[in-house]
Parts: sequence; C-alpha cells; structure tokens
Amino acid sequence: MKKLFLTFIFLIGLSSFSQSTPIKWEPANSPDESVQDSITENSTTTKEYLYLTKGYKEDLATGKDIISGYKLLPGYSRQVGNYKFSIQYLYQNDDKLKAISVVVHSFVSGKDHFLCIPVKSQYLLGYHYEQIKTFTPELAQAYSLFMAENYSNTLFNYDLEIKNKK
Repeated sequence: MKKLFLTFIFLIGLSSFSQSTPIKWEPANSPDESVQDSITENSTTTKEYLYLTKGYKEDLATGKDIISGYKLLPGYSRQVGNYKFSIQYLYQNDDKLKAISVVVHSFVSGKDHFLCIPVKSQYLLGYHYEQIKTFTPELAQAYSLFMAENYSNTLFNYDLEIKNKK
C-alpha cells in the first residue's frame, strides 16, 4: 500500500511539474537605458550591458581602450568543439565587479558573439537569455558545457578558499 501511495504522489508531482508554463520573455530589440531595474549597489547598468554586447566589439576592431574607469580582467578560456569561449570580468574602480563578458568565436563561421552576464539585474538577464535563444543547437550545447565547467571551477576554487581560511 505504501508503494502505491508513493507512486501516486510521485505521478501527481510529475504531472504538476510538466504542466508548468514556460518562462516568457518579450523584450525590445535592445535594453532601454532609461530602465534602472531597481538598481542595487554594484549591479550591472544598461550602459555597461550595451558596452559589453556592442561597444566592446567596436573598440576591439578599432584598437580603442576600454571605457574610462573600468578594466577587464581575464578569466577562464577554453575551446569546446568548433567554438572558443573567453570570459572576462568587468570591474569598475578596481574593486566592483559590474558584469561578466563572454566572447564566443565560431571556427565554422568566423563570427564572434559578444555576451554580457549581468550582475544583480533580472531585467538585463532577460536580454542575455534572449541572446542564448538565438544560438544554434551546437553552439547552445557548447555554451552550456563551457558555463558548467566554469561554474564548477569557480565553486571548487571558492571551496579551497574557504578551507584555507580555517
């Protein structure tokens, strides 16, 4: 009787989960600079997001320096299949992490994708999600693997840091 009851509870939970509505995000073509998204201290601004997804590409092409008051510090880089991924951390005034830049180079098309993972901004995170939805299945799979590896490495390093402090 217990097995039947547990099976019944499991099936109800499964059917409830499978009927949930998917996330629906319908942004404009580009984030609105006037929206502040209840900005908290150190959160990514729309200006910073637009710089990493558009302006940074232009600065690299023309050899210009990064915007004044900011610096990009290198992070994890790796090739996954036909794609090279590079993470950089955008800091303001040497101490405030403002956003994470991800540059993806396709060896097949030669095209570069400039992404921004915003810090503490649900509004801008929706735009990051929209960019990912435009990826081909192969690129989306490679991006997922790369980000999982990066996240795993970050957690491992954080764990080591905690253990070293004890």
